[in-house]
Amino acid sequence: MCAGWAEINNRISINAAAGGIPVSAAFELTSRCNFNCKMCYVCHSPGNKAAIATELDAGEWIRIGEQSRDAGLFLLTLTGGEVFLRNDFQEIYEAYSRMGFNMTIYSNASLITAEKAKWLGMIPPSKVCVSIYGASPETYEKVTGHGEGYEKTIRGIEALKNENIIVSVRTTVTQDNFREFGQLKALAESFGSGLGVVNYVSPARPGCGNNPLETRLTPEQTAQYELEIEQQNGEINIEVNPETPEQGPAKADEGRKSSGETVKSAFKCQAGKCGFWINWKGYLTPCGLLDIPCERIGEEGFAAAWERLKKDCLEIPACRECQQCDIREYCMSCPARLMTETGAFDKPAAYLCDTARNRLRLKTGLVRQ
Repeated sequence: MCAGWAEINNRISINAAAGGIPVSAAFELTSRCNFNCKMCYVCHSPGNKAAIATELDAGEWIRIGEQSRDAGLFLLTLTGGEVFLRNDFQEIYEAYSRMGFNMTIYSNASLITAEKAKWLGMIPPSKVCVSIYGASPETYEKVTGHGEGYEKTIRGIEALKNENIIVSVRTTVTQDNFREFGQLKALAESFGSGLGVVNYVSPARPGCGNNPLETRLTPEQTAQYELEIEQQNGEINIEVNPETPEQGPAKADEGRKSSGETVKSAFKCQAGKCGFWINWKGYLTPCGLLDIPCERIGEEGFAAAWERLKKDCLEIPACRECQQCDIREYCMSCPARLMTETGAFDKPAAYLCDTARNRLRLKTGLVRQ
């Protein structure tokens, strides 16, 4: 029997993790976006001069792509900000396409015209993952600050579909849109996609982003939201930090165990094992939530920076309290989320703990203090 893509992808990741090969990445081409979403952890205005001045140019991104390819990169996510804000996105994308990457583009789709979709359809990515923030212009106004963005997003998706480009749809759940799950699910299905749900809104990166904590669901609301979706659909497609490329819990460790290596990393995903993130300034990090550890890709090139990052990640301590917690199966704790929530890699986060307790309560009726 032929293996499906999900199984092939899993095998690639496991084998890459066993050898410390950087097979999977997200390139954050810009921090700028034409929307101003309340919950965004990295968001500068389109014309922000300071952000523009610190962005890598097309030539620099292409060189990083070449060096990453030579080190083993295959699964590449292009994200932002909004990548279609870059005037040189076509140049960067076409160069990456020639390198043979399996690419996914993350976009809000509002800047995708029929002309851009036609160009993209000539050298299509694996898929375009589109974020939809509400089921009406009114909700878009509340979430993104741009009510007109709703119609622009719908037109963008239609343009992509007209060029037979695979589109996947997701939403980030917030106080302003959590009551619209049914409408958003129907909208996604009308485009031939399921609805992915980003259920965790992280604090903003230092000096970048809005104030996400004001708009994220409470622990009680998060657990109730998940349960209601599960009851309605029989299943739930929850994504946590979905822009971190192709990360499945614990999968990356399987190859390390099978190779006889003792697993030392506090990360349960691919971060720092076979997956990485490069921000718009050119800093290499384990994932999109973290600004430490980081390595600058300088004259030594990507391969040297990757070797340093792997060592950095092995120095990150695991949270013993989380490891020993008897309800950890209900928790989405990880080093990156703990750092963003508490300022420490090994300190339990109240928000995550409370969410886990509420999941346990709703699932089993048990209450833990």
